[in-house]
This record gives sequence, structure tokens and C-alpha cells, in this order.
Amino acid sequence: MVKGYLERKSRRLTAYKNWLKGFRLVNQQYQEIQPNAQGHLWSDELNLFVGVHTDGLLRLFTAKGSLILSRAEEAEQQAKQERSLKEAAQQQLEQERQRAEQMAARLRQMGLDPDDF
Repeated sequence: MVKGYLERKSRRLTAYKNWLKGFRLVNQQYQEIQPNAQGHLWSDELNLFVGVHTDGLLRLFTAKGSLILSRAEEAEQQAKQERSLKEAAQQQLEQERQRAEQMAARLRQMGLDPDDF
């Protein structure tokens, strides 16, 4: 026996909040699951909310309401983080290079050869 199910209404509705209905089996009868303020439905089976995201797609949300990213979204987010870290490392390296050049210039002004150190 199916413990619960979701029903999608026509996409022609303008309010995504009312786009999805859920039902839970209680005492051999299906009872409608009441949505939260965002229109998401709690699934006891998944221990997650199911709801329509702003992009119009059916998505999963944590108990606190955070969107659970797809694998592609996670990979994209990780790639962005890696790019940011790489850029920060390159900036730091450039700053260190400039600092070394300034120190070498000061040594030369003092009549010293920086390569001797």
C-alpha cells in the first residue's frame, strides 16, 4: 500500500504555492498534507520538505527550509569555490612578488646586491 503521494496541478496556475498537493496514508485513508508558509509539503518518508522552487521545478528542502542542491549544482558551487581560492592564491603570490621587488630595490639603493642574500 502506498503511504503517501504527490499530485501536481496544471502548470497554468500563476501561484506556484498552490501547484502541488500531497497526501499521507492515515488509518487506511489518505489525508491531505498541509503546506508550510512557503507552500512546501513535509514528507515523513524522506524527512524533507518537497516543494516547487522559484525556477518552477519540484525540489527538496531541509527541515530548516534550505534548498538541497542537485549534483550538478554542487559541482558548480565547488568549482566556483576552487576558482575563488585559486584567484586569492594568485593575488597573494603577486603581492609577495611585488613586496620582494620593493625589498630588492631598497637593497640596491643601499648599494647591496639582493642576489647575495
